[in-house]
Amino acid sequence: MRPEERYEDTGCSIHQTCLTCPMPKCVFEEKLETQFSKARNLVISNLYNSGMEMSDIATILRVNERTIRRAIENAGEEDLTSYVVLIPAGSDGHKEVQ
Repeated sequence: MRPEERYEDTGCSIHQTCLTCPMPKCVFEEKLETQFSKARNLVISNLYNSGMEMSDIATILRVNERTIRRAIENAGEEDLTSYVVLIPAGSDGHKEVQ
């Protein structure tokens, strides 16, 4: 069975079908990236507010310090609601962060 036969291709608000869409990037992928970024920024903000150094946060999350600085500067501007985030190294699961 071909991939296009495995699901009903209903497209989105931009184009009728996914497989013939002219957009370089799917709008659904952009939504997921936005959600990931908000969750990551919430983790950064919480770690920074708990007293962790920016360089340590960058090392843990495997991003550069500029990303950390930008997330902290924009923390008040983002709508950070409740997310379930994975807590790195040494945690035995996940917890909800508000």
